Amino acid sequence: MTTLHLVRHGETDWNAAGKLQGRRNSELTARGKMQAARLAEQLLRYSFHKIISSSSKRAVQTAQILADRLGLPVMETDALWEINLGPWEGRLKIEIKKENPVEFDHFWNKPDHFALPGAETFEQLQRRGLAAIRNIVAEYHEQRVLVVSHGAMIKSILSHFDGRPLCNLWQPPELHNCAHSIVEFAADGGHLIRQFAGCNTW
Repeated sequence: MTTLHLVRHGETDWNAAGKLQGRRNSELTARGKMQAARLAEQLLRYSFHKIISSSSKRAVQTAQILADRLGLPVMETDALWEINLGPWEGRLKIEIKKENPVEFDHFWNKPDHFALPGAETFEQLQRRGLAAIRNIVAEYHEQRVLVVSHGAMIKSILSHFDGRPLCNLWQPPELHNCAHSIVEFAADGGHLIRQFAGCNTW
């Protein structure tokens, strides 16, 4: 059995401000750092072999807080980056909704129709994420790996393994900051998803 623990990064200053992040860098807030620190205490019950993080700053900051408590180094990869949102990155959601209501609605309510020029589609995101996950599973066979990434990226991965079409990507459960999900991969190709509560209330 190969087990991946998928963790979304902690709260950032852009999360708190209502800005879309995508591949742009933002910093963890004090609350985001506390979320990661509390999650690290919960993760002590597991024995991890590896920590792999998106190379995005907010993910690396989260992963490092976890790593310091778990006593493991962090390996970074661009393959686990968040969805590329092109011209929307760093902008307030409320402004984008006013300027481009159709694509904004597609993003949140019809993700399979989202097609913003200069941005990734959810299909492209999911394809990239699944390739990264399959590489991790193949390389760390029968190991327990902690993977730190982003909301849309993790949602797209879990949707695939849950047999959920992209049109239902944003349906519950919601992945709060530092939300923790587990996917177990059996040698015969089967898998099992276990969801844990998010940490946004901390």
